[in-house]
Amino acid sequence: VSTYIKDIQKELGQAERGAADGHKYQSGKLPGNSFVEYRIDFLAKELAEILVIGGLRSNLELTVFDGNNNAVAGTGDISLSGLCSWTPFSNETHTVRISNNGSKKASFHLFTN
Repeated sequence: VSTYIKDIQKELGQAERGAADGHKYQSGKLPGNSFVEYRIDFLAKELAEILVIGGLRSNLELTVFDGNNNAVAGTGDISLSGLCSWTPFSNETHTVRISNNGSKKASFHLFTN
């Protein structure tokens, strides 16, 4: 893990808001024209933030859905990194979707506060 990512993890670890069980980290590689989803519990009335870092030539998109499957936050296309934030109305599980809109495999790192 790079120094940059370790610094982000350290910063997010100090946050007292966001994901119900503390900050989260995921990484992986997505085939072209595919997506992966994570289910994460977020706290009500606390700022929630998600950072996605992609590769140099990635074409990723981040979308967050609430418990009713309504899109509540997103980034649009991410060429290198994207941050989205929102304040959940209630304690609930959100679906975090990372989509690879490109035709080639793309790596990613996902962080929550």
